[in-house]
Amino acid sequence: MDVSYKNRVSLSFRALTIDDKAIYEKYLFSDITRGCELSFSNLICWGKHEICELSSHAVLFSSYGKYAFYPYPIGSGDALPVIEAILEDAKKRGITPIIGSIPPEKLDDFLAVYGERVRIEGKLGTFDYVYHIDDLSTLSGKKYQKKRTHLNNFKKAHPSYKIEEITPKNIHRVRKMAEKWHEAKVAANPENDASYEMRALSLALDNFCALGLEGIMITDGDEILAFSMGSPLSRDTFDVQFEKAVPEAYAAINYEFANYIKEKHPENTYLDREEDMGVEGLRTAKSRYYPHHMTEKYRAFFMEESNGN
Repeated sequence: MDVSYKNRVSLSFRALTIDDKAIYEKYLFSDITRGCELSFSNLICWGKHEICELSSHAVLFSSYGKYAFYPYPIGSGDALPVIEAILEDAKKRGITPIIGSIPPEKLDDFLAVYGERVRIEGKLGTFDYVYHIDDLSTLSGKKYQKKRTHLNNFKKAHPSYKIEEITPKNIHRVRKMAEKWHEAKVAANPENDASYEMRALSLALDNFCALGLEGIMITDGDEILAFSMGSPLSRDTFDVQFEKAVPEAYAAINYEFANYIKEKHPENTYLDREEDMGVEGLRTAKSRYYPHHMTEKYRAFFMEESNGN
């Protein structure tokens, strides 16, 4: 299938900033369900990104260290003219284009045009674990029996625990727990660099309100046992972006945050608890909560072509 568009428009990128939240989310929430990496707050907290608007789409150029790619255009309508503009932009940058975060619903149309020019990659470690909020907020049924046991054990050990909403007045307490988590992570394994995640978490805390983040913490007296925070990802899905807890409190924070979001945002049907990044322990933990579905996403690596196209 040949694609040729007259009067191609060059992409005029600029750095993505917090001030772009309303503009970006206009496109994000008009689209189909997307992966967690495309929530606005995740974009701000992780990596570096450039943005522009074209043909009812937001277009991003994303960099994570030495790895750079263009997420699939975000918005509604025909994305093919936008992809052609992306290919032209990559040519100007002198890079071989990579289109990332391609939803499976759009993969067939993409391959119909570019299939002979790309190599497609999809890895389980990059797929999002998405749960029905009713499952996590009730833990009902035989399959959640062990999770209910963990939750009940926590309640017995901490009969006076409280749920506090994270606000600008108490966010300094969350920061202290995050710093303790980072110190413990480094002490346990000095070769496992947790500074990248700590930087992202610090940015989230520094810009909590501006990013539209929401969250809770579990406290017992003056001690914070757990916290969880996130933001809307689509019209029916809330993204759980950061969650830290002492080991015995993970079942409790998962349960309590699901109930918090269900009550505050009844329009949300699902909780996206993000990827496992190929870490076996995370994969096991997320699988044991029985996701409703996985949000798949694919990357297209364009092959270098001698004709310059």
